[in-house]
Amino acid sequence: MANIAISSTQNTKVKQASGLRLKRSREQSQRFVIDYYRDLERALEQNYQIDYAFFCEELASDGD
Repeated sequence: MANIAISSTQNTKVKQASGLRLKRSREQSQRFVIDYYRDLERALEQNYQIDYAFFCEELASDGD
């Protein structure tokens, strides 16, 4: 999976992920958003397919 910098909220993937906050969108697309690392680990353990992931380096840093 390639790392691509996203600099706009108008990005197609960002729009798709935002739409999944609505139950109707989740049901129609049969997809959902995982917000926390622990939940991602659980999904992977259950063999869920991950379509794409967003990662913010600034938020993930521990301040070092």
